[in-house]
Amino acid sequence: GVDTARQAMRALDREFGRLLELATKRGAEVMVVSDHGFGPFRQTIQLPELLSRAGLQRRASAWQQLGYRRQRIAWKLRKSWHRRRRRTGRSAAAVPRPLGALLPIDWRHSAAVTLHSNMGGLVYVNRPQRFGRGPITSTAMYDQVVEHVVAVLKGATHPKTGEPLFSTVYRVDRHVGCDPVAIDAPDVLAVPAAGFHTRSKPSRDGRLLIDDAELTGTHRSRGVWMRQSTAGAVQNGDAVGTADLCDVAPTVLARLGIGVPPSMRGRARIAGASSGPPALPRTGTLLSDVRPCGARLAEARRADDNGARDTTTETQQVEQRLRTLGYLD
Repeated sequence: GVDTARQAMRALDREFGRLLELATKRGAEVMVVSDHGFGPFRQTIQLPELLSRAGLQRRASAWQQLGYRRQRIAWKLRKSWHRRRRRTGRSAAAVPRPLGALLPIDWRHSAAVTLHSNMGGLVYVNRPQRFGRGPITSTAMYDQVVEHVVAVLKGATHPKTGEPLFSTVYRVDRHVGCDPVAIDAPDVLAVPAAGFHTRSKPSRDGRLLIDDAELTGTHRSRGVWMRQSTAGAVQNGDAVGTADLCDVAPTVLARLGIGVPPSMRGRARIAGASSGPPALPRTGTLLSDVRPCGARLAEARRADDNGARDTTTETQQVEQRLRTLGYLD
């Protein structure tokens, strides 16, 4: 639960602080790279509404809604019974979820559906290879539906500003070179514009975009690279170029004086240890000479250990935020 996650994060923070303190004592170079950036949240795109307006995902009838609720309740009861039988040694996640309990939609006539989302738009073509049944039964029909979905997502714009709602949309089969079903991938993937999330649960209000007062920030594709070093330092906040995550490993190897294997896709962005003072890397935001970061983390750790614990209200707020982000069901 939340308490266990909090304990794990505190333990991780303590060990990370110890590592930074040790690095400072030994004069070792430290690099910290974020896997994504952060920025203000704007709105959530109701992906089912987009697909519904294009005739791709059909809303459930009143009778189908009733069937969905019945199957969903039965599935949850099976999961609850499974949790009580701990002697099986299996997680409740192993309990199969019936197709009819996934979404309250018309499965017989929906050509494409979105089952889950948050940071990206994931669309699946409703065909037998994917769901065991479905109206899309031929290669020609599949291509037609996929192209239709791509066109709908690329053409989706903000109703007030006119800006595109998705920065990138592509067919997964052409991107990976195989049938997406073989690798459990969606058929179409769409990256929302900066600040937008996607929602996969159908709603009745018919709105394309919804606000969320509780969610103030979200991911960005551009992250941060921080470096602490005694040699070839650059000033705090110097911003330089762009880099990819695949450049991190070659850069670390170069700084250790180890040759970068030709199989690595990235390239070193800072000169190696034997090449004199490192040149400015052409990478994302670079921060250097952030000492004494280990001491600051140690102070924060002590303050956390001595400070007040989260209240029940704060715990509930954390749980609600995790549900909003899709981490809790």
